[in-house]
Amino acid sequence: MVFAGTPNLSHRMSGPLRLGSFRFDPNALTLQRRGTTVRVSRKTMELLGVLARAEGTVLSKEALRAALWPEGFIEDGNLTQQVYLLRHALAADPRVQIETAPRRGYRLIVPPPDAAFAGRELVRRSGWIVRWASLAAAVCALAGSAGAALHIARAPLPIAAERAYQLGRLQWERRDGASLKIAETYFRRTVQLAPSDARGYAGLAMVEVIRGNYSDDKAFARGAFGRADGFARAALARDWRNADGYSVLGLVAEMQADGKVRAERLFRRALAFDPLDSYAHIWLGICLVNQHRLDEARAEFIVGEQLDPISKIAARWLGSVEYDRRAFDVAAEQYRSVLLLDPRDEEAALSLAFIDEARGDYRAALERLRRFQSIISRESRVMAGARLAALLGRRAQARREFATLHLTRKHVDPVEIAATQLALGDDRAALNTLRRQPAEKRDYISQRLRLDVRFGALRRLALESGSGALN
Repeated sequence: MVFAGTPNLSHRMSGPLRLGSFRFDPNALTLQRRGTTVRVSRKTMELLGVLARAEGTVLSKEALRAALWPEGFIEDGNLTQQVYLLRHALAADPRVQIETAPRRGYRLIVPPPDAAFAGRELVRRSGWIVRWASLAAAVCALAGSAGAALHIARAPLPIAAERAYQLGRLQWERRDGASLKIAETYFRRTVQLAPSDARGYAGLAMVEVIRGNYSDDKAFARGAFGRADGFARAALARDWRNADGYSVLGLVAEMQADGKVRAERLFRRALAFDPLDSYAHIWLGICLVNQHRLDEARAEFIVGEQLDPISKIAARWLGSVEYDRRAFDVAAEQYRSVLLLDPRDEEAALSLAFIDEARGDYRAALERLRRFQSIISRESRVMAGARLAALLGRRAQARREFATLHLTRKHVDPVEIAATQLALGDDRAALNTLRRQPAEKRDYISQRLRLDVRFGALRRLALESGSGALN
């Protein structure tokens, strides 16, 4: 439910407000949840106060900046950062949201104030979880009475094993090769200390599946996926409810040509056992993107981001989906939030330039490439810069820049190459670039040409020529 009413940004509220499970005092600028103070900056609390006074009405960015920084000009990024920090502070209750109204501003959404109604709504939304919990309890009781050997209730790990497991998870989150190696060591220690527990094996499975996913070496990737499959099955043999085990099997299935449907089923099974698993929601969202089901994917990414507000992966994928849906303002906000988490995230910086390009603001896109030149790889920067220069009519300059590229490198996007060749006026080269791509890339190429507004001219050229690059 959204508060209704006319905003009054200056009036003083009579007392504390109930925002879902939060208690907010707009006069003292304090926020509590279940008796515990949520610690955020005063400026973030001022933003919540301004949004609460608006009572659900969308406030423009200009109005918010004027209310929060009356002393004068402030960059738009400061407001974006405060919105991000406020969303992080409110993430414990997904019913309380800061909604982005594209091209307009933000508003506060809270559950209805009537406690009985709110309770019924919460039960309605989570009814399937309650039903599953009841079923699981019944299964536990039945297994206990029958003396079943299945590991149903998750027993606590020994202290040393728990510490090793959590340190492994922390390293795994970082995803780079060195961190994955450290994570593997911790997960192997977990297995050594608790060999009958599923979690160490699931951790090893997650390490291997990420290694395989990030590798350009097909033989290495096949070996990593095979090891991931074995570790995941070892985890499920010890605890058939282990969500990570199902998620890893889903990731392995998704790497197979005909595995998308099976992958989706496995991700949904993981979520049936752990609805709060942010990665399972994110991976299901990616699976749905690959099936061209953008609205469903967006819903999964939103849940994943609510469960893990500092997840770069969720923010990045949500930005990608919003871009494909032409919600460029929302997409840009997502990528800026990624840069708040990691100021050196190349994909987010490059995506902001692509948003400018999609809007037709080529000069702004070039300026953004210049601003982020220290974190965007040379190949990507020169490729995009050459295309933008050509689109601005500077073809001689664009050709010189394009000629310096090594187009055979694996990480250079073939669609970006073809689009740049087309902008340079070389239609034949653009078509040849698309046609000579291996079969496993055809679905990706078709999807990018269909969804990305920047590639409209390239898609028309491919269709007119009867190119096999389009399915």
